[in-house]
Amino acid sequence: MLTNNSAAPLVLIVEDDDTHADLILRSFGNDPEEYRVVVVFTIAAAKEAMERQPPGLLLTDYKLPDGDGSELVMLVAGSLPVILMTSHGSELVAVEAMKIGAQDYIVKSPETFNNMSRTVKFALMSWDLRMARRQADHATLSAKEDWERTFDAVPDMIAIIDNNHIIARSNRAMAKRCGYSSDQLVGKKCHEVMHGLSEPHPDCPLIRMMQSGEAQSEEVADNKLDGVFDVTISPLSDSEGKITAGVHVFRDITERKRTEESLQESNERFSAAFNNAPIMIAITSFEDGRYLYANQMFLDT
Repeated sequence: MLTNNSAAPLVLIVEDDDTHADLILRSFGNDPEEYRVVVVFTIAAAKEAMERQPPGLLLTDYKLPDGDGSELVMLVAGSLPVILMTSHGSELVAVEAMKIGAQDYIVKSPETFNNMSRTVKFALMSWDLRMARRQADHATLSAKEDWERTFDAVPDMIAIIDNNHIIARSNRAMAKRCGYSSDQLVGKKCHEVMHGLSEPHPDCPLIRMMQSGEAQSEEVADNKLDGVFDVTISPLSDSEGKITAGVHVFRDITERKRTEESLQESNERFSAAFNNAPIMIAITSFEDGRYLYANQMFLDT
């Protein structure tokens, strides 16, 4: 039914034939769904109407007094659903209409006029589904881009390696350490580019992960990658639960190991000097005076 309810879809009809316009309006008037309808006769009037209030759907004749209805189709293509009407069917016109952005193409007849509100309803529903898919696709793409930025921003070296030891994906840190770009690294054997080996190491953690089905962790010193790494390999499974790859995370702990070794050497030198000192040395608690450490000279006295 026709209404002034602002929540109802607004349909802009561009039709210069009064009889046809009346038949279309009658279709909306007989429909239980609510529609707001504006009827104009020219392209210029349609543009003015759309500037005043953008419609929810454009229903336009192909031939109008001031031009071709395809001009309106191209004007609003992608922003709202458009149905193009013609008096005579033409496959070429129909194809061109769809190419430039029309959602539907109909040939005028008493039957199509009578069912116009149903055609519009279907077009609006189809448009809503298309917009929902577009939003979902946009959200998916945005999430993918966010994931890729995060993946590349992680300072740890990360690679996804399949059960044939082929690198399927790597982040920027891993590619740089191996001397490649991320794209160049894809498809290469991990043992070749990471470790300089022609075959996987017999104790390869990827092999252990594939056999056990569980994550593997170990500390690895690697000459080709020039460092010491805390390596974790976690399984990736397909929809059937079969492990098809592993996520390799290499955390560079080279500096930490050097610091630990330096501290260990310092402690050993201190212990040697403390224990071998030719004088008695003892360390006591500041709080209660208890002996905490004493060298051998002190103990022997």
